[in-house]
Amino acid sequence: MIRSTKGLLVALLLAVPMLASAHAGHGSFSWDDIRHYVFSPEHAVPVVAIVLLGVTLMKAALYLNRADKKADHSDK
Repeated sequence: MIRSTKGLLVALLLAVPMLASAHAGHGSFSWDDIRHYVFSPEHAVPVVAIVLLGVTLMKAALYLNRADKKADHSDK
């Protein structure tokens, strides 16, 4: 079981660079042009997903922090 998990992990780590390969369309905008990253779904979708994940994790952390404080005050 552990050996197959390690093999899967190695395979995934080796596949990551293939996921980051350049895609067609890099010639239409320069590298420092923000429009390319905002208007191309290859970049915008992951950024939106990461932002939503971050907001969700922050809200969960704040909720847990408030629940811990409330539990501490009710114990006294």
